[in-house]
Amino acid sequence: MLGPVTVKEPAKMVDLSRREQWLFIPLVALIFWIGIYPTPLLSRSDASVRALLATFRARTGSPQIVWSTSPPP
Repeated sequence: MLGPVTVKEPAKMVDLSRREQWLFIPLVALIFWIGIYPTPLLSRSDASVRALLATFRARTGSPQIVWSTSPPP
C-alpha cells in the first residue's frame, strides 16, 4: 500500500469489477431509500421499542413521555 508501485500500467487497474458494481448499485439505492423514506423500516420496530421503553419505565420509575406524530399547535 505504501511501497513502490509494482504495476507498470496503473490505468488497467480496476477498483470494482462488473460483479461488484452490480451488487453495489442496489445496496446504494437501498441506503438512499431508507434515508429518504424510513417509515416502513422504522414502523416494523415500533412495537418492540415501545415494549422496551415500557419495561424500562416500569423498572426505573421514570416518567412517561408522550410522543405525538401531529405537529405542535
